[in-house]
Amino acid sequence: MLGNTPLETLADIILPEPRTPPLSLQDGRPVYIERLGKLDIKALYTITTKERLLQRLVYEYEKFLTERLPACSAEVGHPVETSCTILDLKNVGLSQFYQVKDYVNSASKIGQDYYPECMGKFYIINAPYLFSTVWGFIKPWLDEVTVAKIDILGSDYKTKLLLQIPAENLQVDFGGKCNCEGGCSLSDSGPWNMASQAVPAAGPST
Repeated sequence: MLGNTPLETLADIILPEPRTPPLSLQDGRPVYIERLGKLDIKALYTITTKERLLQRLVYEYEKFLTERLPACSAEVGHPVETSCTILDLKNVGLSQFYQVKDYVNSASKIGQDYYPECMGKFYIINAPYLFSTVWGFIKPWLDEVTVAKIDILGSDYKTKLLLQIPAENLQVDFGGKCNCEGGCSLSDSGPWNMASQAVPAAGPST
């Protein structure tokens, strides 16, 4: 059904956009928020395919490298080379993990093979009691460097997140103070937009 749909349009349907203003404490990294519990996986696969999802992932990686990181670097005055991701597993059951395991495997391989240095920190919050079973499947797909960047937390995660992300940049339901219109998870706030929205200065009169 969406075989000819532009990848930019697919973003509104299948993937959360980055959330950030984007200062992640001292380092200025963009913050991505993904809420798996709000995704209807069965409905998703009625309108697209795993291959299209992976195309979208590559599109986002390239946009991250060519637009977001340069803008973040200019904003904070030093090179910014990685992101911070929050994966919220609230209301996620084991069946949902098994439904997306093939996609996760392929996405992990793309990230490690072609974009190995993009991930700075990855927080998994609201991890359910049986998440250790799922982690046992996922961990062998990841190299040791990637595993070291992943922090698996239960429901007591707010203090840990606030050590990395200022309260004004972290959404309210994660323990911060930010409350974007339409939800922070779908916000694309950041310095990459400031540049595109800037009005060019008028040239000298002749």
